[in-house]
Amino acid sequence: QAFRAQIGRLWANDAFVAHGPHSDNVGAVMIYYPTDGWFAQIYKFNGTVWQTTWWKTLLLVAYTGICYLWCLERGSNLALLPKNIVGSMLSFLLVFRANSAYSRYWQARTLLTEFFCDLEEFAVLGLLFLPGGERNYLWRQRHAVGKPQAQAEEFEHATNDDDRIVSEERADLLRWVVIVALAMHVHLLMTAGLEVGELGPETRWLTDWCRYRIRCLTTADEFAELDRHVRALAIPQDAWEDVLAGRLQSAAAIYDDPSAESSLSPLEVASMPRIRLPSVVLYKLLRVIVRNANDARLQNKRYGVTERFLTVFIGLNGKMAKGISMATQIITTPLPFPYYHLCRMLLFTYFLCFPLFIQIELGFWANMGELTLLAAGLLGIDAIATELENPFGQDENDLDIFEKVAHLEQEVVLFAGLQGDSSLQHQLVWREMPESIAKRCISPVTHYLASRSQVSSDGRSKDTFEGQRADRQHHGPGSEDGSVDDDLSDDS
Repeated sequence: QAFRAQIGRLWANDAFVAHGPHSDNVGAVMIYYPTDGWFAQIYKFNGTVWQTTWWKTLLLVAYTGICYLWCLERGSNLALLPKNIVGSMLSFLLVFRANSAYSRYWQARTLLTEFFCDLEEFAVLGLLFLPGGERNYLWRQRHAVGKPQAQAEEFEHATNDDDRIVSEERADLLRWVVIVALAMHVHLLMTAGLEVGELGPETRWLTDWCRYRIRCLTTADEFAELDRHVRALAIPQDAWEDVLAGRLQSAAAIYDDPSAESSLSPLEVASMPRIRLPSVVLYKLLRVIVRNANDARLQNKRYGVTERFLTVFIGLNGKMAKGISMATQIITTPLPFPYYHLCRMLLFTYFLCFPLFIQIELGFWANMGELTLLAAGLLGIDAIATELENPFGQDENDLDIFEKVAHLEQEVVLFAGLQGDSSLQHQLVWREMPESIAKRCISPVTHYLASRSQVSSDGRSKDTFEGQRADRQHHGPGSEDGSVDDDLSDDS
């Protein structure tokens, strides 16, 4: 609501800028703008094609202008080249490329939305299908027993080991859900760089921030296990050694320094095929569910997920893996080079022929004004296609993944609160977002989630669960009374 109100004020004051609510924003943020006006959009520079085409247009104006003055001086034209279909054909080719790029842009937006919807659904179903013990049962049935306004503390007396185990597993589930989103962000940031063999300073800076976010949700050992799949891409492999695996406070101080990003140098990375971080993290997420599956015959984990529901989670996990692969395909599959080469070659040749279209008897506007508008239009369409071909980059019109991750974190906290589980809610803590990162988001993202045990211990804790863990010794094979059907039949 605050964001919408601020956008409304900006529109009303005709002061809307290309980067949303932050006037000094840089980086990848999606541009929102009112469509019912003219002047608020015409007099803009950031986020428009002029950022990449202004100097080309001025160069063509100077080139054509010199030729026009020369023709005026001689009193004759360079050639009597009549209007032809070359311009129309070139416009068709460029518009086709722009439409293809926009299709990729819309496909990327759809994939990103579906990915985060699947991730949200995974979290919701995981929380609901881990029923827990007596306290969780009483909380779910509070309306049936006539206590709809009851607080979670009123049922704490019924807490047993099953409830404590479920609190631990739910906390593990939610943190891995957030880590999956961050791993997706790391992958999208790095994929384009992997194709050319180098990560630029800005991409490296943002990748390091996502890695730090993952470190805030994992132990040092867990982070080392995950991060080796990222750092192994560096050439040489020790080129990415840094402080992220150490103390959290010292690492966080890096992002409070506005000059730290400019001090980074490009990083050479290997393009060889190897396992990527999202695949590892998706496996870790699915393992949380599988290890808590309650065998229908053995009844060995009555607090856990009923076995027949595992296919739901496996399906969601597969959809997310497919979404990551499709996003990778969008980034790594540009327009076929022959088509790109043809467009650029014809465009360059057409601009070289501009002086041949000059007819001094038609006057200044027909020879300079129209050709200038034609050049600006053709260059603009070409620039739009280039801008939209990789929607996951760092340009002003690219998709804002920071906002998607922040939205997921808000939902995770809400879902945790709906379980009436104070121990679960205690495991996650909000931390303030550094200004250098917050200004890259179109939404006012001010905080991010972290593991309380890691924050309170400055990354020293070897456990992501703060508090005493439950006793799991009695949760072994077989039912609670120790009996197992000899034939392991499905009869019940």
